Amino acid sequence: MVDDSASFTDYVVRLLEERGHAAIGESDPVRARDRVRAERWGLVLVDLGMPEVSGFDLLAALRASQPGTPCVVVTADRDAASAVRALKLGAVDYVCKPAGPDSIVAAVEGALGPPPPGGPLAAVSCPEAFAGFVTRSPALGDVFQRAERLAPTDLPVLVTGPSGAGKEVLARAVHALSRTPAGPFVGVNVAAIPPPLFAGQLFGHRQGAFSGANRAMPGYAEAAAGGTLFLDEVGELDPFVQAQLLRVLQEREYYVLGATTPTRLRARVVAATNRDLAFEVTQGRFREDLFHRLRGGLLRVPGLAERPEDVPPVAEHFARVYGEELRGRPARVAPDVLAWLRARAWPGNVRELQNVLREAVLSAEGGVIGLLDLPLEYRCAGPARAAPPPSLSALEREHILRVLEEMGGNVTRSARLLGISRVTLHRKLRRLREDARG
Repeated sequence: MVDDSASFTDYVVRLLEERGHAAIGESDPVRARDRVRAERWGLVLVDLGMPEVSGFDLLAALRASQPGTPCVVVTADRDAASAVRALKLGAVDYVCKPAGPDSIVAAVEGALGPPPPGGPLAAVSCPEAFAGFVTRSPALGDVFQRAERLAPTDLPVLVTGPSGAGKEVLARAVHALSRTPAGPFVGVNVAAIPPPLFAGQLFGHRQGAFSGANRAMPGYAEAAAGGTLFLDEVGELDPFVQAQLLRVLQEREYYVLGATTPTRLRARVVAATNRDLAFEVTQGRFREDLFHRLRGGLLRVPGLAERPEDVPPVAEHFARVYGEELRGRPARVAPDVLAWLRARAWPGNVRELQNVLREAVLSAEGGVIGLLDLPLEYRCAGPARAAPPPSLSALEREHILRVLEEMGGNVTRSARLLGISRVTLHRKLRRLREDARG
């Protein structure tokens, strides 16, 4: 909200925050113009009659720097010519002072829609740790808050979520907020290590430990000493390797190949997977004891399908980044393309959207990405249709597995929370296993 009256900007900010919106007031119109040019906004409200920089100047600056951003005029100027001029400059609504709360809220939510469930993005004390995320999502804000609480502890952390959603980015944020942020962050894709080589690569070997071991080699665990050992794709581990890893997490020590004395594990373990490990446990594909060892703290990164409000700012971010990198100047995304992108499901999440924007920047002439600049397969496919609603049995399965995960796999406590007997829960779990097999 831009108005040279600080009391009025404070009033509007409080009103919108009570409605669940994240709002900022600016009573210096010169500074407001600079912020409109330099920062991205979901909506700008502006007074017209301000000194030095008028509301019309701000409308023109907004239209030049981010033409897809809506603007609402809130002013005491009731002149019809001013209203017409403001609308021609791109304003989407014109509210006359004295403006009551209902008229302001109606104008804002007419342009933006209602606030997302859960209110504005949750506040975190160290936002720079999460700078790898571009988000407006309250759900992701809640994840950030939980990460801040877990990071300074010694607990292992399990990060879950779909592929491409940002699990490693969140793992790095946990490391940055840990007690040892200056220590190394060593990431290992454990699914890419053949099971017979797992111990040697993770724990290292002594000289002469096996044929061809002409010199000692440290493993990833030693490289991560004093920092964080990040085990990616942990849900793909072979059962034999699961047993090896379990012992290390239980005893906090490991054996270097060829050594007769154990080495202390001096790294914090953070693991990630796109699998539902609680379900994998019920199917016998993942060790229950290892699951509990890994999930000292659980963080789930929601995919873009669960936070569609993040698609436009993420797309605009990559347009700027790749525009500067590939074309020497920031690129912009046309408003109709932003709407088109938001309508898609994005099964590959942020990684998929990133690849699309990189290719689109190369095709865009004039620095503005239009629909024809998107990769051909996306233009041909069109926006993805909404998925059909899940069946009752699918909803029941998801609810049971989520409760089991929250209860740490404890069947008795899960049954109590679900309001059914242990016998009934065991019967339902058997049916889930049979359905998965068949």
